[in-house]
Amino acid sequence: MFFGRKNKYEMNMDTANTILQNVFASESKIPNTVPFDKLVLRQKANTRFYDRILIILFLVLLLTFLSPLAFTPLTGNPNIDFLSNLVELVNMCYW
Repeated sequence: MFFGRKNKYEMNMDTANTILQNVFASESKIPNTVPFDKLVLRQKANTRFYDRILIILFLVLLLTFLSPLAFTPLTGNPNIDFLSNLVELVNMCYW
């Protein structure tokens, strides 16, 4: 989904494995011991995991931004109520 390529190239697994083994042989490296189909399957599984994590993080971020809309003031303008309560409290302290 997010990490998928737009241009999907299809290749036979045996051909791809042969090419990989030829690359290792041309560089005088140890041949690949993990089957090529398992490498492809692991890459697909990792991509699905990251796609799911990105979707979950997007939803959490969306809920974070929308959460202030869930809290509404109980009466009128909360700033005016706060100021009037503060003035009453100050008056009570001085009387």
